[in-house]
Amino acid sequence: MIQEKIIGNLSAQDILLRELSKIKFFLLILTGIFLSACSPLDKNDKEIVVNDLNLINLTYSHLDGLSGDVFKFDVTTK
Repeated sequence: MIQEKIIGNLSAQDILLRELSKIKFFLLILTGIFLSACSPLDKNDKEIVVNDLNLINLTYSHLDGLSGDVFKFDVTTK
């Protein structure tokens, strides 16, 4: 028969579960920090400055994000 070592009112199993909860919390925080450093947007966007432009069509798409809204614009010119 296996006897659990009792420390105060906590059994060894309770202590193990408490330590596993601490590890889960640490990994959750670490994963959040890692994911916040990653950018979901492409970095290939180039800025083009044009003074006079005749637009044929201007459309956009809207995406609700967790940290804000994302808009994508499509411009058609002559």
